[in-house]
Amino acid sequence: MDLKRDHTVVDCVNNLKDNGYQIVATTPHHNDQVLADFDITKKSCFFFGRETEGLSQAVLDVADCYLKIPMVGFTESLNISVSAAIILQDVTNKLRQSDVKWQLSEQEQLEKRLDWISKTLKSYDEIVDRYYQSK
Repeated sequence: MDLKRDHTVVDCVNNLKDNGYQIVATTPHHNDQVLADFDITKKSCFFFGRETEGLSQAVLDVADCYLKIPMVGFTESLNISVSAAIILQDVTNKLRQSDVKWQLSEQEQLEKRLDWISKTLKSYDEIVDRYYQSK
């Protein structure tokens, strides 16, 4: 997993959109689409709000679509971890059953592994130097 830090939510959203992501605001207060109807073919970034406050107006204003989990009864919202788990499980199940090319290529997997190793091993640079010196 890559961590990218932005100074503001607007910077974050702009960077995501520049990289081809649609911004999906998860909220029970908009009637755009329910989870069962979500289009998995689009590269998406999901934004989840806190249970008490929900998403910021800044995210709601720039969202490309709104997504909600259908609920029954008096409950208006779910805990953020529950919402994220339900949505991500549903989306990943749909992706696995689809023809959408969502997995990393072999080259991307290798790059991720090397990146992880470089951040994990204290002597990474020394190991790499020794490898190239032995060739």
